[in-house]
Amino acid sequence: MIIRETVKDSETIEFLEKMNFFENMNEEEKENLLKNITIREYEKGETANSDGDTIDFAGLVIKGEFIHEFYERISLVYEEGEIFGSFGIFTKQIPKSLVKTFTGGKIVCFNYDLFKKPEILGKAQMFNLFMKFQPYLTDLKTEQKGFFNYMDVLIIQDGGCAPGKNSVIAFLTEYLEKAGRKVYIASEGYRSVVNGMKNDFKCLVDDRKIYHELDSIPGVVNARRLRDARGADFRSERFPEFNEIELQQQAAKNIISRNVKTLIGVGGNGTFGGLSHLIRHLPESIQVFYIPVTIDSDVLGSDTIGQYTGVEVGAEKVRCYLADAATHHRCYIIEMMGAMGGYHALNSAVGAGAHLAVLPGHTYNLHAINKALEKMDNAVIVVAEGYKKQERKASHYEGNAATYFRDELIQAGLKTKMKIFCEPFSRDIRGATPNNMDIALAQAMAKRVAEMSSEGKSRLMPSIKGSEHGADIPFSEIQTNNSVDANLVKLANRLY
Repeated sequence: MIIRETVKDSETIEFLEKMNFFENMNEEEKENLLKNITIREYEKGETANSDGDTIDFAGLVIKGEFIHEFYERISLVYEEGEIFGSFGIFTKQIPKSLVKTFTGGKIVCFNYDLFKKPEILGKAQMFNLFMKFQPYLTDLKTEQKGFFNYMDVLIIQDGGCAPGKNSVIAFLTEYLEKAGRKVYIASEGYRSVVNGMKNDFKCLVDDRKIYHELDSIPGVVNARRLRDARGADFRSERFPEFNEIELQQQAAKNIISRNVKTLIGVGGNGTFGGLSHLIRHLPESIQVFYIPVTIDSDVLGSDTIGQYTGVEVGAEKVRCYLADAATHHRCYIIEMMGAMGGYHALNSAVGAGAHLAVLPGHTYNLHAINKALEKMDNAVIVVAEGYKKQERKASHYEGNAATYFRDELIQAGLKTKMKIFCEPFSRDIRGATPNNMDIALAQAMAKRVAEMSSEGKSRLMPSIKGSEHGADIPFSEIQTNNSVDANLVKLANRLY
């Protein structure tokens, strides 16, 4: 930094005249002002004030750009003709923020002492000068009005809720923050990214000290509390309108305008589909990653966050139906998750001991099933929600997968003394507390995404099966039609 104690260069004097700082001043008053202000010139990245140091001036930018940072988060940019640190003319502050240059710059400093000595300019001219600073008087809160204009990392959650969706957000924040990144999230998935207003975004903070310094700023969220939280705090219901190219382009425009460097999609196949559309309108310079969170594990090549908790809670539901069926001599046909492969329905059924799991893409001997049921006084059959989905849609069938399978059995001649009850898909599984397996998977995937980002990679999904890290999967190879283990399918038939 270079400090010039007196202002003599014509360039600076002309700039001050253009900004009307000499308005209504005579030559003597003008000379007095020039003698009591200083010039400071900065190299790229230099700070105009250091965190914790007293600042006793207001700076008028006459060249370059200066950024206002609060805990390394950019909140404002000051360009030529704008003033920062206005409170420095009234009091010697100890700021909790930094002002520094992007590419080097030059400012005129109006010092604290100038306004404490009215005899320098006279009261009338001092008042006139004060009025030049009045529009720029700021405090910590108003200086954060641009807090969401520079979002380094942006996370988008969308689609259905699943255990672990909050967990992965917490761990992404932790690992990215440790790598020096600043993490933000869309308040309501793709809907918020399309809207693009300040209130459509939140700032996530893991470090407790930093959070306590920032929590007075609207939109700052303590990410650490999300590690084992139920539900998904930052998601929206399905947003089918996002299929429209105009909305995708608007979302991309908002992402670019807010200076996002890394974009991370967190969710199921709907979230990945939206991400695939969005990146067509984004420059390659923006890193993009995807983390799979879906109970029915419908992403090929990796475990998915939520699948372990889903099976654990699903199996407990099946056990409850088994107990009730045995007590009251009933047959329960239960619809459970499993739109594609039927992972959730199959594993819940096998683990709990259901009598049969009915899955998408499989055919069943209805006559053999009926014959077995006729000999039983209780039974529980689990039907995946995706069972003959297209066939049901084509025939305008109004029931669910469970009632459809029941109707198939009846049409095949089912005769049983058991009362048959069909239970619809139970959505409360989505709100379960994530178990340790899913929390551990969330942590591993978040860490891998942070590593990939540091390595300069992009358009990838981490692949983890059990405790094994596989090769990261490029977006072009991600498939959302996972299959199920054939041997497990055989175990799921206890009827015959």
